[in-house]
Amino acid sequence: MFQVLRLLIERRGEIVSKSEFFEEVWEGGFVEDNNLTVTITSLRKVLGDNAKQARFIENIPRKGYRFVSDVETLTRVAESKTAGRIAALETRQRERPKTWFTGRLVAVGAAVILIVIMAIVSFGYKEFWPASRPATKPIDSIAVLPFSDPTAENEYLADGLTESIINDVSRITRLRVIDRNSAFHYKNEPLDAAKAGRELNVRVVVSGQVERQGDSFVINVEMFDAESNSQIWRQQFRRRANDLFAIQQEVSEAIAKNALSGSEEMEQRRPAKRPTNDPEAYELYLKGRYHWNKRAEADILRSIELFRAAIDRDPTFAKAYIGLADAYTLGDLRNTSITRDEKIALSRGAVRRALEIDDTIGEAYASMAINKCYYDWNFAGAESDYRKAVELSPNDATSHHWYAEFLSMQGRFDESYAEYEKALSLDPLSLPIRTDMAFSRYYSRDYDKAIELLNLARQIDPEYRLTYNFLMFTYREKGMFLEAINAYEQDIRAQYDANGRSSKSYINIMRHITEVRNEGSNLTAERYWRAELEFEDDPAPNYKAVAYAKLGEKDKAFEYLERAYKEHYSGMVWLKVTPELDGIRDDPRFQDLLKRVGFDPR
Repeated sequence: MFQVLRLLIERRGEIVSKSEFFEEVWEGGFVEDNNLTVTITSLRKVLGDNAKQARFIENIPRKGYRFVSDVETLTRVAESKTAGRIAALETRQRERPKTWFTGRLVAVGAAVILIVIMAIVSFGYKEFWPASRPATKPIDSIAVLPFSDPTAENEYLADGLTESIINDVSRITRLRVIDRNSAFHYKNEPLDAAKAGRELNVRVVVSGQVERQGDSFVINVEMFDAESNSQIWRQQFRRRANDLFAIQQEVSEAIAKNALSGSEEMEQRRPAKRPTNDPEAYELYLKGRYHWNKRAEADILRSIELFRAAIDRDPTFAKAYIGLADAYTLGDLRNTSITRDEKIALSRGAVRRALEIDDTIGEAYASMAINKCYYDWNFAGAESDYRKAVELSPNDATSHHWYAEFLSMQGRFDESYAEYEKALSLDPLSLPIRTDMAFSRYYSRDYDKAIELLNLARQIDPEYRLTYNFLMFTYREKGMFLEAINAYEQDIRAQYDANGRSSKSYINIMRHITEVRNEGSNLTAERYWRAELEFEDDPAPNYKAVAYAKLGEKDKAFEYLERAYKEHYSGMVWLKVTPELDGIRDDPRFQDLLKRVGFDPR
């Protein structure tokens, strides 16, 4: 490691090719390309560097590496063949707002780095980073952090393999496996196993690096005990590029073996079933997931194309159908020729086909359940599918999340809270889970707790718009109308962001917000709800129904509720528990409506 760093610094600003490293550092001896990759990765860890946002060592694809930070030689000491030339370095990063070293601490920082590197040279790499060793106590929880790739070209591959490995390891029922959403918060961050373990509340953290070398893939994987910040295991995997699933499965099995340490479950564990025999279909699927996870509308449309392409190559590829269903469910698609009803039908069709191929995919049952719940109002069928989903995929945070939401709309709040806690333990950094869990307190009329939890969520991410949307609902049920309108404004600003704030809709909404806020101390409940009725921008009939119910105009409230019912408005699934309609709940027409939507009115 020291010799590699020495050569980079001596040739600072220049590209040092692989052949030059092998000639200078390994003196022309036979060595695999991966030895250099592992050494560079280890150096970056010491320096706190990042391959994609390099401050010190820059990767030049297919050419070599370059040291990019400024260097000034202060002193020069004797040279020897084994230790090489050692120079005390002053490292400055000019014109960069954030830097490791500032002012007179530069020389000290450089000296510390050199001491660390010399310690590695003196005592050996395995002494500095402990060799593989078993965990001191059974492992009960694990986080697989996003694998890195030295080139942006294969980012989709590193992301897709990581997600697939997480899904594979999640099949281990004895382990709590952190969901992809929380794990990917650490993408492009220098590895800090102790910090990640603490924030995700797990015993073990896994990291890795993926690199394409000609017609092969090389994956280096490390497992750390987060409590002691020590390495448990490391291993290198190499496979032909045309068998991505094989190397993914090999990595997953090795992680499972080291996590379970010979337990009975490991002895009974069977390898995951190969999802497709077509390597190109599998790579198309990974690309599809990569785009789907970006969530932008253009990426959703691109993911649909990729999932369809994967299915065209292999019509029996169940996971590709699940990806397609997820894309149809999440995508807006209003700018396409696909109607809302067609979108629903396409999503359901894809899920059904996936289950015909493989009826053991828990996520497919969760997708089917949410369709039955929101679009069919088939609550018994939805619950059956949700139960199946969490039984088959106990480590799938989304299945627990959606089931918790379902239980809340049924008024089964204690069961709902328990499912939300399970979901959050698997995906602790998820804002959708945190805010939905807070809003279930709103439905149970515990407004103060709802506000407390929503404000905690706001501290985690002040930009997440649903936090403000839910605060608006909760504040107005408490009669805090000025606070409600302020929360509504933050919701709208986040919803329209900078690019949509010149639209007619945004201007109308902001004018409405200003008019209501200008009421000041005169803003009574009646003035607030009258203003809502006069504002015509919101097309959903149930919002008019709420305003009329709050004003005591029951006939008008039921007129709009009937309109929402005939339009099959999906928000009707909250009819049983919403506090907004408490003023008309004792009316026989309300009980009749509950029955028609599919609720037991008791």
